[in-house]
Amino acid sequence: MSRLTDTLLMLDMLSTRSIVSIQELAQEFNVTPRTVQRMRDDLEYIGYRIETIMGPGGGYRLMNSSQIHPLAFTTEEINHVRQGLETLLSQQDTSFGSDFVRAISKLYHQFDLSGNHVSVSAFKSVRLNVDGVQYQTHIKTLEQAIEHHQRVSITYQKNPRQTKSYIFEPYELILVDQIWYVHGYIKNSHQVSFRVSRLVSVDLLDESYLVDTQYSSKGVMSDFGFKINPVRLKVLISSRDYFSEYIWGDDQRIEWLDDKQYVLEVTFPNKFVAKSFILEGGSSMAVIEPESLVSWIKEEAQKIIQTYL
Repeated sequence: MSRLTDTLLMLDMLSTRSIVSIQELAQEFNVTPRTVQRMRDDLEYIGYRIETIMGPGGGYRLMNSSQIHPLAFTTEEINHVRQGLETLLSQQDTSFGSDFVRAISKLYHQFDLSGNHVSVSAFKSVRLNVDGVQYQTHIKTLEQAIEHHQRVSITYQKNPRQTKSYIFEPYELILVDQIWYVHGYIKNSHQVSFRVSRLVSVDLLDESYLVDTQYSSKGVMSDFGFKINPVRLKVLISSRDYFSEYIWGDDQRIEWLDDKQYVLEVTFPNKFVAKSFILEGGSSMAVIEPESLVSWIKEEAQKIIQTYL
């Protein structure tokens, strides 16, 4: 067997037993104790914590038994997971910091049975127009508050000239269009979502909150964003066949009229998302329904023309 296979089998042994001696591992895989030590180093490189127990009855002990075990996945499942992780490592996302990149890279390594590791430096990122360190600090503070059911004191930038303070009970961090939102309750009040990039300050309070077992963000969220007055859109698209390669919202339907034209129907979670989609289509897209958006795009087109006169 290859050293890679031996290393994975060694991980499996460590996962199911408290302590395994180096000599037993060497005999099991017909290798030298020094090779067993290198196999341990390989596992530690990709994120496993392995303690060396000295003396009689000593050996190696896996410190975190909750680690992901690649041997529990089929080859096809591993390939699917790796494809997803590769996508995360290659996309330009404004929402993730260096800690996230390192974590995803380590996870990728655990599923990389070829031994060809992806370099963290290959991850490209652009930044929001905020202090990146502060942004990630706010996310970590919110994660801690969610885990321990703690209230936080936040100051929120409602607009460029106005901030407001709240005592907030965070329940969930939600990623929408590469932007983090935190969803929960204002103390003794209603559910609300705050955009993390607009948080001026986030401070943990020495107050816990009673978890609402009926809480769910599904009432305000869909797979495509916030559900604020969902809108069904019907458009005629010309010469942009690549639009048909994406799923833009719920219950999407496409009817091809000829090689260059097709009608697309889709439900967007709110009018803002629908309007952004229409503007992205430009002159290649004609709105058929609803009439309210037909009127809106006509008015918007006139405003654009006036801007350039």
